Amino acid sequence: MFDFRSFADAKTGQSVGYLEQRDAKAAVSAARRHGPRDAEIGLLGASMGGAVALIIGHGEDVGAVGVATDCAFARLSDVLESRVSATLRFPQPLAAFTVDLASCLNPLLHGYSFAAVSPVDAVQHGARAGEVPLLLIHADNDEVVTVSQAHAIYSAARAPKELVVVQHCHHVGCFFKDRARYLKIVADFFDSAFAAAERRRTCEGPIARTRPRGRAYVAGFACAFGAALSQRLQRSDIRRGFQFWRRSGRAVAMGKRARAEGPSQSVDGQTLTELGHQTLAVIEKVTRSRGEKGVWPDVKPGDLAAQFQQEPPEGPTDYGQILQKLETKVFPGALSWQHPRFMAYYPSSSSVPAILSETIIASIGSVGLQWTSNPIGTELEVVIMDWVAKFLGIGEAFHHTSGVGGGIIQGTAGESMLNMMICARTRMHRRKNPGLSWEDAFHQDASSYVVYTSDQAHFSAEKACRLAGLRCRRVKAVLDETDKNFTLRPSDVQSAIAKDRAAGLQPLALILTYGSTNTSGTDNVAAFKQLAEEEQLWVHVDAAYAGAAWSLEEFRKDAQAVSDIVTSVNMNGSKWFLCGFDSAFLWVKDRKLLLDVFSASDAFMADVEHMQLDCAWLGV
Repeated sequence: MFDFRSFADAKTGQSVGYLEQRDAKAAVSAARRHGPRDAEIGLLGASMGGAVALIIGHGEDVGAVGVATDCAFARLSDVLESRVSATLRFPQPLAAFTVDLASCLNPLLHGYSFAAVSPVDAVQHGARAGEVPLLLIHADNDEVVTVSQAHAIYSAARAPKELVVVQHCHHVGCFFKDRARYLKIVADFFDSAFAAAERRRTCEGPIARTRPRGRAYVAGFACAFGAALSQRLQRSDIRRGFQFWRRSGRAVAMGKRARAEGPSQSVDGQTLTELGHQTLAVIEKVTRSRGEKGVWPDVKPGDLAAQFQQEPPEGPTDYGQILQKLETKVFPGALSWQHPRFMAYYPSSSSVPAILSETIIASIGSVGLQWTSNPIGTELEVVIMDWVAKFLGIGEAFHHTSGVGGGIIQGTAGESMLNMMICARTRMHRRKNPGLSWEDAFHQDASSYVVYTSDQAHFSAEKACRLAGLRCRRVKAVLDETDKNFTLRPSDVQSAIAKDRAAGLQPLALILTYGSTNTSGTDNVAAFKQLAEEEQLWVHVDAAYAGAAWSLEEFRKDAQAVSDIVTSVNMNGSKWFLCGFDSAFLWVKDRKLLLDVFSASDAFMADVEHMQLDCAWLGV
């Protein structure tokens, strides 16, 4: 079993089925050298590996007694044309022209023509056309190599042939769909092919052979599509299904990447590649057809849950079946926030970088609690938060490089506001009683503290106050006739403070909104400077929706006001930044206060280097 040159250290470049023919022939030679002395050769290949097996299997110099393929393409030009059309959204005539042009240039650039990689021509016109038994396995939902290409090869072949089309399956996913059946089909095919070859030999000469010749199986898998299958076939539990290899001796050519089986791993790179291709194919299909369906699923409460069994599965589930359920049960039940006619809530929060970045994060799999648990996670967050702060122009006081302030990524804007209200409460306790320890400051009565915000503020502002044990006073916003903006007026907040103070309450903080949910209204941050200074308020700006606008020149004055007045500010990356839902950016002018409030250690790291922050101590 071997992998092609892109998985090894070949000094020459790789192609798509041309140079790889040399790799396969070298593997056959190795099998003959190291296997039984007079071994017959059987070829098994997936995707490009299958195409290569078909080409060399019908040549004179290999002498294969049978060729089995999984999702092999018929012509390189055909598969390139379909991929150009699907990827670049070219109409078919333009895609065909593009591939024809590339085919003309390829001999000059890389030394071979696309016509040299044509399995369908090999089975029809090769030196051994009509002599080599074929087994063609293909997935009916193959988006990379359509099933029509398998039918083309099958129609062109004249030798004993069999075509197996696996339902509800994607590219090179047939093995994972039903492993036992797959192994049996392949094993039966090669048993029959070797038996037929043996019968032919016993009739060829005057002296019949009485001892069966050995068998050698050479399995090659496409560098891009079949590496996962190669890895899975090497595992001992899968190899047990290939007992027919052992019955009469086998020789397997091992490529550099196909090493002996090692300890089991929770994440296998090759399997990840294989299943990742299948998953992305489903996502691409759903994304492409999104606009053809309605925004809201045609369901009522309880319909979706009823599709699933009540008891948990008792054993593992084939990944192909999971993808099928995603297509038939999960995606159809989702409210399509990315639909072109989706007008609710906020603009769509997804993008190609957001989807791919989640995959990268999951592949690293580190917990970013401390610098020691994830150094790059900590330091990159420091760098990125300073980048975004500079991009928005909110001032150097919010940069980590200031040595005092800095930013941290939170899950939501509500989480950001909760953390800030807890800090404001604790700071007020210490201000009123400087002799309090930080621990004692947590246990002081905060029921008289009041936070002021607009009645247009997001409900999570009031929720944050409630969870922090604070009162929340929602002051009515008024319509500014000048810019038609619902905004909070400093005089109205001042009046509310006066009433509360007369009732024995203590003003604590002010939450201003920049981009309200109801009307996209903005509070005039600069107008609150005098009030904030006189009342010594913690000023927080919830700019979850519209804070990204500060990056534009016409909104720079608002960003400057944040720099001058505000204690803390949050902005979501999931709105205009298209970073995905759980990305909320929070900045403070004094990050040491976060460490003092949220650290669970006796050592508060007062002089900690800004690159060695422990994120676990910067919030709930």
